[in-house]
Amino acid sequence: MNTHTEQQHEFMLLLKPIQRSLEAYCLRLTQDRDEARDLMQDTIVLVWQNFSSIRDHAAFRSFCFTVATNAFRRRFSRRRLFGLMPEDHDEESSDPTPEQRADHMLLHDALQKLPERSREAILLFEIADMSVADIQRIQGGTASGVKVRLMRARRRLQELLGVSPSNTTSLEHSYETN
Repeated sequence: MNTHTEQQHEFMLLLKPIQRSLEAYCLRLTQDRDEARDLMQDTIVLVWQNFSSIRDHAAFRSFCFTVATNAFRRRFSRRRLFGLMPEDHDEESSDPTPEQRADHMLLHDALQKLPERSREAILLFEIADMSVADIQRIQGGTASGVKVRLMRARRRLQELLGVSPSNTTSLEHSYETN
């Protein structure tokens, strides 16, 4: 086996366990299945092109999400300039019930009202199942800054969705310990 083939194999071994969460993250960022596929493809290509520069393979996951976040930001700024924001969003791969569709639309609308960095942090934490330390590596800043961002995003979502703060689940507690 040559080094290129070994490198491909190693890349795929690292990508496979995070692929679903990376796909979900791309979908939540773009809110469009086709855009998410494009973003995912761009991310994988960029990560592959820079794979040899990753010294610590434990950082592969956060590197992938950082690349996806940066690629999305580049796309989003171009879309904003040219007015190409999609209007219809189909978020689920299966056919959701009307109640689920309504819930998804409410959540989507509430997420869009969050500041960009807060929206990214909550999506990375909840959808991509990333730790506070991983989010810190992606977004920069301090761990406590990420925790505050997550807490504020969570509370703002509760306000926007009309959920009582007393119904807070394990989210705040789970990132307080990270």
